[in-house]
Parts: sequence; C-alpha cells; structure tokens
Amino acid sequence: MGKTKKKYVPKWRRRKNERPDEIIDAALQVFSKAGFAAANLNDIAKIAGITKPALYRYFVTKEDLFKAVAKKVAVPNFTFAETLATDCSMKELIPKLLKHAANSLSQEKNAAILKMVFNESNTFPELTRIWLENVAFPFIEHLTQLLRAAQKKGELIEGKPELMVFSLLGPMLSATLFQQTFHHLTKSVPDLHKLAEQHSRLLLAGLLKSQ
Repeated sequence: MGKTKKKYVPKWRRRKNERPDEIIDAALQVFSKAGFAAANLNDIAKIAGITKPALYRYFVTKEDLFKAVAKKVAVPNFTFAETLATDCSMKELIPKLLKHAANSLSQEKNAAILKMVFNESNTFPELTRIWLENVAFPFIEHLTQLLRAAQKKGELIEGKPELMVFSLLGPMLSATLFQQTFHHLTKSVPDLHKLAEQHSRLLLAGLLKSQ
C-alpha cells in the first residue's frame, strides 16, 4: 500500500488559522509590560504582524483580548490541576502544588499580568471579573474539592477547605506581588522556589492530622 499523502494546506491559510494565537501572544507581551490602560492595540497588531483592522476581526474590544490572554495563562494551571487526583495524598499534593505555583509565577509575564489585575482592578473592574471567572475561581474550586476529599479520608484537620486554599497559595501570591513591586528597590526579594519548599513543610506540619 502506498503512503497516504498529507493534505496540502496553503501557507496563507495556515497563517490565518494561527493568527488568534499570535495576537494573544502579542497581547500578553504588551499587557505584561505596559499594563491594561496603557496597552496600545497598534503595538499588539504590530507585534502580531497584522494591521489593526485585522486585529478587530478576531477581538472586538481590549477586554475581549484580555479574556483570551487570561485563558491562555490559565491553561497550564488547569492542565496541572487535572493531574491532581482525589486519591493523591496531601504529602504528595502540597509540594507538587507549590512547586507548580513557583514555576508559573517565576515566569515574568505571568507575574506581571497578575500584578496588572491587582493594580488596575478599580479602574477596570471588568478585568477582575474576567480573571476571577477564567483563572481564579475554577482553580480555587478544584483545589477546594481536593482538600474536602482529604478531610473525608481523615487526612486533614477540620476547617473550611475553601479557606485552606488561601492558606496554601496566599504566601506565593503575596511574594510574587512583592517581587513585582519592589524588585527595583531592593535585592531582598523572596525566592519563590525556596518559599515553596519551606511553605510545604509548614503546611504539612500544620494541616495533616497526627497519625
């Protein structure tokens, strides 16, 4: 039998199909450097290699574009969360979770976008809604379910699992914002990976029931 020939896809068509991702990547770059208010759609279009009118064919508003960026940032977190099964022990889950958080937040663009949401949420409340619905809430809900399952197994101490999520991730988020805000003023910024390791030990000592 002869080999099946791959269907030829013209270069211009491949290019067109790839444009939304290229625009989102360009927007992530601009948002992380300039912030939302100062982000210029002309700059985003230029980096993406298209015209501004062409950009509007895919994204009508800057908010639409930020929503796409938020989803792109969230994908690795959701992919990671899916690997955390309810039968995973807390001794395994907590170090894995915090290591992932350190890896993700150590990426400059991710950290800068997080800071942008905090800084500009009062001026642009729509940013907060988009971030909560597409990034924060789904991840928090998934982790809450994992912690609740661990409580039912008698592995974790009593308490509200939805609050434990903030005990887990709060130090990582605050350290990231500290880095983003004060890195130009001091060298004494927290190392996220070392913080993750130390925080894991503290959590395991405080959250696990005595055997």
